[in-house]
Amino acid sequence: MLKGSDATARTIAEGVNLMASLENASKQIVFNAMKEALQIYTSQLHRETQSERSFATFITEISRLCPKQCIPAIPFIVSFLEVEVCLYEQV
Repeated sequence: MLKGSDATARTIAEGVNLMASLENASKQIVFNAMKEALQIYTSQLHRETQSERSFATFITEISRLCPKQCIPAIPFIVSFLEVEVCLYEQV
């Protein structure tokens, strides 16, 4: 789904936020969604311009909507960014 448009990425982020705000929701929903998005991007969507934009939109929106729940995912984001920087430096 993150291969779609920025609007799709925003909608997914809003859905994750909604699920996280439910009374009986697991505190790990946002963390798991971000971790899964990072894994999917790395393995399947890498270097597709629209996917890169949609992925960035998803991360931005989910961080804006529920920042406290995103904190546990920061190590995954940092690792992801370190790999991305290394790949861009090689080009």
